[in-house]
Amino acid sequence: MELPWLQGWTDGPSWPAYWQAAALAWNIDVARALREALATRAEASSAGAPDPILFRGEAVDLERIDQRSQVNATLDVLGILGLGPAAAARELADTGARSAIARLEAAIWSTRHTVDRALLRLTAERARVEAHQTLLLDVAADKRRITLLSEDGWLAPHRVAMAEAMIRRAERAVPLSRSRLASLEEDLARASGLPSPGAPFEDVPAPSATTVSESADEHPALRARRFELAVSEAALRLELRRQWPSLRIGPRWQLGEDLLGALVQVDLPWPGSLDGFIQAAVERRELAAEEYLEETRRLGAARERARLQVLEAELELEAAEQLEARSADAWRGARALFSVETEALGNWIDALERRLAALTAVIDADERRRLAVLALREATGNEERP
Repeated sequence: MELPWLQGWTDGPSWPAYWQAAALAWNIDVARALREALATRAEASSAGAPDPILFRGEAVDLERIDQRSQVNATLDVLGILGLGPAAAARELADTGARSAIARLEAAIWSTRHTVDRALLRLTAERARVEAHQTLLLDVAADKRRITLLSEDGWLAPHRVAMAEAMIRRAERAVPLSRSRLASLEEDLARASGLPSPGAPFEDVPAPSATTVSESADEHPALRARRFELAVSEAALRLELRRQWPSLRIGPRWQLGEDLLGALVQVDLPWPGSLDGFIQAAVERRELAAEEYLEETRRLGAARERARLQVLEAELELEAAEQLEARSADAWRGARALFSVETEALGNWIDALERRLAALTAVIDADERRRLAVLALREATGNEERP
């Protein structure tokens, strides 16, 4: 299984590939799927082996044990030839091993997107913290002027109160964002299995919605369901072949008289004794088929939902860019006017309120767009194509 998104993982924790590689090594869901795949592969190597060689001794007369006793041994002929239940058992084990590998691929695919989402959210939150801190530098410079003018009686008390309320609101945004940042770092640590990062990342890659393949046939989750269906069908065939009679042959040796003969043993299952197991296997096969169809429907709905979310986020991003640019212009103009006219404090308060509302609009919209594209790629099941 090729994992192109791991390229460059050795460059350190400032690169997303580092956290993806860590998740493959330490994420518990991936580890659980890997252990299961290794276990089923080991079981497959022993599945379908012939039954044990049976030795039996029989003493007809204990007083003349050396004359009347017999020794025989039998071998599982059908098992040695790989026929009947033995062949079905091998097929079931091999299909189960492939199913476990498919589940491992599905776990890797899911974990990859969990890490990507954590990285994107963390990067966006760091950008919000930086944006608020930059705004606070402007606010701090004007706050001193407001304080001095208020002490000299040049500003109306109610205007000063409104300005101070807006300043507290701007200052409060930073600790709130830092609190969210700590929670998002914990999410990344849980997904990757490593301690949370302290350094910023390089740009977290997000695929373009126009380059995501539309084929869902290769989706890891769908492959896993398809192999589960194959396993249930192989289990049904195994139950059906258990109705075959067993055939054992071997030598028969009578002690004392050195008589060597042959022994043939045929075991027949009790009539109807396997019907319940067969019916149970049929029901499980039907359930696996229904789950495969349900997974197909779920992925189709997820793709359509993600595609609509991408379109909505792109429109929102365009509006956010305009809002951010206008609020920035208004904020610069209000600051400049307040620097020469004390009566412009009302404009300054209004501009700060609008600036706070629009400060992270682009960051928020871009985050939603990137997350929507990730959701589309996750639902599609294919790496984007250049």
